[in-house]
Amino acid sequence: MTLNITVITASRIYQSSDYRLSRDRQPISNSTMKLIKLQYRRFDGFVSYTGIASEEPGSPTTTAHLVMAWLEGSPDLNFYEVVERLRSRGTAYLKGLERRHGKRYRLTFIAAAFVKGKPTVAAISNFQRIDSKALPKDMPEMVTSWAALRSPKTPIIFFTGSPSAVSTPNRATLKQLLRDHGGDAARVRLGIADVNRAAARSAGPDGPISEPCTVISMDASGRGFQSYNDQGVESHHIMNGHRIDLSSALESLGLSGSPVIVNSSFGTNKPAAPPYECNRKIVNVQSVEYEIVEIDGGRPGARAFGIDQNGSVLYATGDPDGQPPYQYWTWHEEQGKRYLGYSSPDPYAAMSPAGDIVLLSEHSNQRTPLLIREAETVRLDVPHGMGEVEVAAVTTNGTTCGTIAINQDHTDGTRFRPATWNASGDISILMDLAGAESGRTVHANSDGLALVWARTGFWGRATLIWNLSSGEIQPIDDAVIPLFITSTGHLVGAGQEGTEQFPLHSTDMRTWRRVSTNLGFSPTAANDRLEITGRVKVDGYFTPFRITAPGSPQLLPALEFHHHYIRAMNDVGMMAGIANNDDHVHLLLWRPTS
Repeated sequence: MTLNITVITASRIYQSSDYRLSRDRQPISNSTMKLIKLQYRRFDGFVSYTGIASEEPGSPTTTAHLVMAWLEGSPDLNFYEVVERLRSRGTAYLKGLERRHGKRYRLTFIAAAFVKGKPTVAAISNFQRIDSKALPKDMPEMVTSWAALRSPKTPIIFFTGSPSAVSTPNRATLKQLLRDHGGDAARVRLGIADVNRAAARSAGPDGPISEPCTVISMDASGRGFQSYNDQGVESHHIMNGHRIDLSSALESLGLSGSPVIVNSSFGTNKPAAPPYECNRKIVNVQSVEYEIVEIDGGRPGARAFGIDQNGSVLYATGDPDGQPPYQYWTWHEEQGKRYLGYSSPDPYAAMSPAGDIVLLSEHSNQRTPLLIREAETVRLDVPHGMGEVEVAAVTTNGTTCGTIAINQDHTDGTRFRPATWNASGDISILMDLAGAESGRTVHANSDGLALVWARTGFWGRATLIWNLSSGEIQPIDDAVIPLFITSTGHLVGAGQEGTEQFPLHSTDMRTWRRVSTNLGFSPTAANDRLEITGRVKVDGYFTPFRITAPGSPQLLPALEFHHHYIRAMNDVGMMAGIANNDDHVHLLLWRPTS
């Protein structure tokens, strides 16, 4: 069995599903995705299931795969046609199982969608109704029961599968959350995940429910978010009769391995629903002597790229709906905002400690890298037949580091190479990667040393030091994600145990050492003083931290109920980054108060 939680409000629908797969009441897997996103021209929604999970024990084909096969190749269905197909095909599926095994299995589908802007939910089952009450007996055929909002102010919550595992206090807590913060989809998703976790614990470690689960939310426009709770599971998605397969997409790029998806978002070309007015309350104000300054607030898709020693911040914003092209700006507390005159649908940019800027500008459908130093703008060289340039950093002497594709074959997953450009725009490409297949330059210092992240396949990786003067490379370690190299050659990177990261540093370019024993503290930026910043999950939200190597991490001030990502830090400890929820992105500056 499993636990599905479905929440219907006037503005959003939510659904959760745990990952446990059981056979004869014994858990055999904790990584089975039982939820499928549905996007059609006439409706947007999703469907999950509880009950029989596969035709045969150990079969890789789950009921979710069968649902996608039933819907694949049939565009332009409406929601009621999808529900009827689930009922008829599900009935045939159950009857076939009963003939082969002499046993009647249970199965419930919960389908929820916005139809003409109104939330609708259906339960298709052979043993229970949508109100979780059992049918008089397990039926040979599946039947459909429906529900809709009676009042736009009163949400509806459905528990299917193992509803008895959800305690009365946890049901009341979820109802209170919806009353108080029903417009904050991220908080509601976390609340639903908390209820699933509590239900799993009450049922025991060998019970029918796994503690991790996926939770999806969608508004009336079809836009939404899905949280996976750090599980490496498949993503199931049907778009107008076509199956969207992430693994196949990676294979087409020459990549292999099973991707670990943590969160995903999905959009639509339909008009956006009104955004939720987010909370700007600052928390963790007593933890360290830092304060937050909001640079630009509320624009979806905004991103920070760099900060110089004087506190000037480089960033990009899209249109009011967060759509490209993105425009590049700088901000300084005394000088205000300044538009740089360049834009790109896929922005990359960086800023040196001295204030030099490198960015990608879109021109004639080509991404053109530009170096802006004082009053001079230099176009960086892109050899004929190459492209897909990314820029990662620029040093005080004008050296830009980044990545370039050495061919235009988009199915070649090994086409990327580390690249650097000098202040005159001349390019150097590292072709020999010490046995690796591809790589990217992630940072460089003013002494001519570049930090490279090289890859073999999807998961194999190695850290290299590239001497730009001699062309020599020095392998460092094959299990670290490199982030930063100081002017003295010290390194900062991220190690990983399972899904948890932790900061590392090296003072000799050979040996990595843990900065802290704490797991889950993911480093994102550093400075020349070996101060490291990053983020850690606290109460379900990514919260910023700062640490001096070696030392203990300290939480930084943060916007309540927002995720945070600090992109850059200068040598006086000022940091630039973002705080975001489902509807808003706030560009922020963190600065010391003394």
